[in-house]
Amino acid sequence: MKLLAKGRPLLILVFIVPRAFASDDACFERASTQAQISVCAANELGKIDRQLNTKYREIIDHLRHDEAAQSQLIVAQRKWIGFRDAECTFRTINSQGGSMNRSSLDSCLTNLTKARINQFNLYLRCEMNGRHSTSEDCLIASQ
Repeated sequence: MKLLAKGRPLLILVFIVPRAFASDDACFERASTQAQISVCAANELGKIDRQLNTKYREIIDHLRHDEAAQSQLIVAQRKWIGFRDAECTFRTINSQGGSMNRSSLDSCLTNLTKARINQFNLYLRCEMNGRHSTSEDCLIASQ
């Protein structure tokens, strides 16, 4: 009976971990070990990071005639990356040193990066709709 009680949390962990990193990526569905989950999380982060860079370049291009706005975006993005990295390190502090830390950290980075992409999409939509830059949700002035 003691063996069953000790084994129960491990079984629960095995079934919960893949769901914690749920994604559209079939990689997570196939992953059956922590090492595989970590590879999936790293791959997803890489994909999302490339999407962020594409959106960032798109906004920079929209601001090509506004050097001050471009400079401010560069500063803001650098600070956002620092915030994202520090925030995810904080959120995963309890798993530091453990086998789940890398995938937990990558999952956090992915989620915050997806949110940043959504912000960039909003900026671009506002620009295309000609909304004023003073609007709380629209930060890019019409060119």
